[in-house]
Amino acid sequence: MVTKDEVDLVLRAFVLMAKTQFSVCIKIIRSESALELKKSSDILDFIMHHGIIHQTSCVQTPKQNRVLK
Repeated sequence: MVTKDEVDLVLRAFVLMAKTQFSVCIKIIRSESALELKKSSDILDFIMHHGIIHQTSCVQTPKQNRVLK
């Protein structure tokens, strides 16, 4: 992604690719603050339609994002 407002297109493509190529369904998406997800009603509708759970990590907890410092 070049900018965060591309998250809608990238997420849709990823869910479709995972289903097509690996025969798996995305169950949970975890993001840091996900303001770009909260702003878009289209992506929220997409997530709910596919039964995907959106989790956000707690503030100041890089371990939840698998970032080691």
